[in-house]
Amino acid sequence: MRIHRSNAIELRKLVGMALPHHQICLNLYQDGGIHTTSETGHMGTPSDRSRLWKKMSAPNVQSDPYATILESFRTLAISEGLKKKSKAYQERRRAFLIEHVQDGFINQFGVNSSSLDNWKRLLDTVGIEGSEEFTSITMCKEALKGKYVNLIDLVDAANAGKALTAPNPFSSAKALSKYIRRTKKIFPKEKAKRNPLLRQFLIVVTGS
Repeated sequence: MRIHRSNAIELRKLVGMALPHHQICLNLYQDGGIHTTSETGHMGTPSDRSRLWKKMSAPNVQSDPYATILESFRTLAISEGLKKKSKAYQERRRAFLIEHVQDGFINQFGVNSSSLDNWKRLLDTVGIEGSEEFTSITMCKEALKGKYVNLIDLVDAANAGKALTAPNPFSSAKALSKYIRRTKKIFPKEKAKRNPLLRQFLIVVTGS
């Protein structure tokens, strides 16, 4: 049985939590079994072994450059055996969306709100034509007024090198809010505030 390097590292981490003061030995048997022992022969707790086997049996997640953020998360959730309605699934999803929206936005648009080029890239992705003619950031901001977009969709479009498509951009904050509630494509407001460019797209998601 072959063990990928990443899984072997995870194996040592999991067993190491149970056996912090013992040397860990990994024994592979012809029947494909994996037996973890320390110098004292201790096997670790049942929960440690259960987590280990789940990790070792999970399929390797391959990065798909064409996958959307949510498609990538679904692949990850399956690999980790997360149940959709579980608290662990919801927490993992929230953290995943935060990380990938932040990283994707910075990679595509940067954080410098004084860069005209950054603003023009935003306009292009939102689908506003004629941005190459804009000569100031003020013009860019004016063009974005009344344009409401979902941040997850925005980053997905930018990553794909395309402009946003329907239903984005929305004509009102209320319409976008309804879409966010239905799709659960939520990005925390407090996270968005840290990026001056990202702040342009903040709305309050209402409950009705």
